[in-house]
Amino acid sequence: MATWWRVGAFAPSRAQIAATAAGIAFVLVYPLVLEEITAHLGVRGMALCLLVLGGVSWLGLRRRAAHEFAPKRYHRAAFFTLSALALFSEQHIFLLFLPALFYAVLGEVFLRSLRSPYSLIERGALQLHPYAPEFIRPYCRKATAAWAMLFLLHACIITALAVFALLAHWQAYTGWIAYTGMLVFSAIEFLIRKLHFRYYVNNHWDRLFAFFFPAQNTATGRLSQAYIARMREEIRQGQRIPPWAIRRKTEAATIAETTSVFSRVGNGNSVDDRRS
Repeated sequence: MATWWRVGAFAPSRAQIAATAAGIAFVLVYPLVLEEITAHLGVRGMALCLLVLGGVSWLGLRRRAAHEFAPKRYHRAAFFTLSALALFSEQHIFLLFLPALFYAVLGEVFLRSLRSPYSLIERGALQLHPYAPEFIRPYCRKATAAWAMLFLLHACIITALAVFALLAHWQAYTGWIAYTGMLVFSAIEFLIRKLHFRYYVNNHWDRLFAFFFPAQNTATGRLSQAYIARMREEIRQGQRIPPWAIRRKTEAATIAETTSVFSRVGNGNSVDDRRS
């Protein structure tokens, strides 16, 4: 399969990007504004808003998300159940479980991607580096599993705080503590990845790493540097398309497919007819 098509197959749709952005915004904002909104609208008012937003999101995304990223029925059932319980019981605790649900779903999505040959982290790597070599796969799978465990850990801690701790403690952990933890985890993962692959290009940061941690000192480092040299030579000789051209071709193919779908809809055919 052509490299540009393989990369394009993993490109997130606009619906997936919107869903991811909405989820991140929810996790970032929800703990900070929950108390203030419930003070004005009440628990039932907040729960009703969540039910409406959840229903609109589900209707908009149910046919557009790829299988690996599509919300499962039990995910939606859990969200609507918690919101409905808050609506009818007017108990604040059910609203506190929602960030935990989001982290749990995120962790499961990461774990679910491990069932396929390409883990979620590897798909992201292919978007950034279309010629990413096969030897990155074991590391990408381990990194995907590690992120999944972190998200599931957040879900467990937030659930425990919702049940046993004060609201201020729940807000602190669900807010800045969780965010800081993920930033620290990202920095540690970056350092581990850099020291493992020793994939150095021509920039100041990589030159600093190369000075203290030469690629020639490890087998994986030597493999990475040989791969970089080979790719550069093949691109120079015209045997490979430059990565920026692959991304541009992928975008053009996506636009062409979208235009074809809208054309079919305009002619009175349904969107799903293109699969028949």
